[in-house]
Amino acid sequence: MPHHYPFKPHSKAEVDFKVMSIFVEFYTIMLGFVNYRLYHSAGYTYPPQFRSEIHNDSQDNYKDELSYVSDRIATLNSDLISTENELEDEIENIDLDLVEQGQSSNRIMLLKKEAKELTKLRSLFKGLKFYINREVPREPIVILIRSFGGKVSWDCTAFVGATYNESDETITHQIVDRTILSKTYISRDYIQPQWVFDCVNKRTLLPTNSYFLGALLPPHLSPFVDSNRDSYVPPEENESKNESDFNQKKCKVFTNFCITNYYIYL
Repeated sequence: MPHHYPFKPHSKAEVDFKVMSIFVEFYTIMLGFVNYRLYHSAGYTYPPQFRSEIHNDSQDNYKDELSYVSDRIATLNSDLISTENELEDEIENIDLDLVEQGQSSNRIMLLKKEAKELTKLRSLFKGLKFYINREVPREPIVILIRSFGGKVSWDCTAFVGATYNESDETITHQIVDRTILSKTYISRDYIQPQWVFDCVNKRTLLPTNSYFLGALLPPHLSPFVDSNRDSYVPPEENESKNESDFNQKKCKVFTNFCITNYYIYL
């Protein structure tokens, strides 16, 4: 926010660095409290602690900012140490908190279901290993993959922080935004960047055959469309909804069939 008259009027060519330094100190302390709250609400310690030390923070390193800034940036792609059983305890304590507030059992079950779905969503890409090509915008892809439990790396010459190379045989998905590659591996899927965003919007892992190199991508649907409120719903959205309803009905029929056969067997 601008401060037009900090102590006394100044000409436009002057800057009162004293006022700026005061507010920098204030915002620095405030952001520390904000980060503390955000990290602990996500189940991590603050200041962040890493599972392995990438660099040595000795006093000599602090004398030269440029000597370790690349290593500091590289830690952004490293796993953080989380508090033990943070998510499980959060789900188990939901019903206890609501019982004390006099909430109904249906309300408790609904919130527990939402908490379990959120926990499942956080591990959407867990067990998957991605590699980002140079032509793909790295920052948004990395944020999504890391936020949902996946591992990701890129060309080490493009930016610091790469944890593995393109030749790694354990890579499951390579994100590419071109039609032809000089070398490919049969052990991974080559997909276009939209697959990552569509999986997050649908909250499930989508088939990769519609996102192969050179393929005509499906419509990028918004996750915020309300079919009961909006006057127009894309046909692809209705098709996806019908398929989801069909799978739920099929699962319900199969469950009833198993229960019926169980009692007949008895």
